[in-house]
Amino acid sequence: MEFGLPDIIIQWTCSFLRHRCQRVKIGEVMSDWLVMNAGMPQGSYLGPMTFIMLVDSLQASCMTHKHVDDTTMSEVVAKSNTSNMQVYCDELAQQSEQAQMNINSCKTKEMISKDPPPRLMLCGATVDRVTTFKLLGIRVQ
Repeated sequence: MEFGLPDIIIQWTCSFLRHRCQRVKIGEVMSDWLVMNAGMPQGSYLGPMTFIMLVDSLQASCMTHKHVDDTTMSEVVAKSNTSNMQVYCDELAQQSEQAQMNINSCKTKEMISKDPPPRLMLCGATVDRVTTFKLLGIRVQ
């Protein structure tokens, strides 16, 4: 991931995230402190920015449109050609695994306009094929 950030910003961010402790309070009872080895403090300004940087690193070899945690991949396939979407899904799954990000394959949809190719697989699950879906509040048919 290359964003052209000065080393001091990267060092500051690492310092902010390392050796964090947390505890839980229920009523008047407090748990012991626990050292956190991963994660972003909830409500921090760095949380959304860091997530967007992670999502930005996912680069499929097809037309890709991203909005926060939604990624839409698309391709136009000539009638005489075959779809490469399975290759693109495999690329995305591999990149997300390397970035230690989970893909929710249950929320993934496939929409075909004509002559459907073989069903897509994502992380071992068959992708639902739909005739319409909602993308950023807009119904696509």
